[in-house]
Amino acid sequence: MSKTRLFQAIKALDVDAVAALLDAQPELIRVIDDRRRNPLHFLCSLPADPRTSTRALALARRLLDAGPVPSDARRP
Repeated sequence: MSKTRLFQAIKALDVDAVAALLDAQPELIRVIDDRRRNPLHFLCSLPADPRTSTRALALARRLLDAGPVPSDARRP
């Protein structure tokens, strides 16, 4: 499993790389980072930029389409 690659691809707003990782390993949608953020929460924590909003929205759609995001990611 490549949690690090997934979060790096999300940070880069690389929709194709995220899609490829999730297609190869659908369970990656359930990983959390060291701050207990799932992939969608991580994406939403990135700084907003009008120049990249189209890619960010496409990436959010892809993450949502990947399956249910655990709602308990912040619970200890």
